[in-house]
Amino acid sequence: LFSFRVTRLALHLLPFLLILVHGPTWASPVLPLPINRLAAESEVIIHGTVTGLSVQRDPEGRIFTKVTLDIRDAWKGHPEARPFTIVHSGGILGNRWTATDGEVQFKLGEEVVVFLVLNSRGEGVTIGMNQGKFKVHRDEAGDQAFAYNLFHGSRPAKPGTQKGYRFPTQLPMSLESLKRRVTRQNL
Repeated sequence: LFSFRVTRLALHLLPFLLILVHGPTWASPVLPLPINRLAAESEVIIHGTVTGLSVQRDPEGRIFTKVTLDIRDAWKGHPEARPFTIVHSGGILGNRWTATDGEVQFKLGEEVVVFLVLNSRGEGVTIGMNQGKFKVHRDEAGDQAFAYNLFHGSRPAKPGTQKGYRFPTQLPMSLESLKRRVTRQNL
């Protein structure tokens, strides 16, 4: 009777013990890549607009998304294809959905700056998953453009809104400032 109760107690505690022992190993931290490293590791850096999204399946059955990008400006490299294609894992295909934590996501019509390496087919793959994509936000008048991602830059706060704490890397960064940093890196 005693061993039955101990075994039952152990079975109830087992999930908590596993979390206690292995919990920290389940999640891996994401280390922010500085902009100069993103630029140095990139083969191609493009400023453009997302004009197409297509979810497909490769011959091995994996679901991936093809992103079509209309190039406004190439900050590094010489992208041959116009429009340019970016690929990333995951997407929704029929009733199947796959995703990877930290994977880059794109929206139709979105203006972006992407830091890319090229795969064997000449398609772009973002460096550092979502770190290799900067969204571009334009003010209402369209005069100023700001670039930001999870770790660098931010959209400027609207007048009258409370500003929270930000790390120095998360202060508003103009699109031109990002371009100067990247092109200076590549000289």
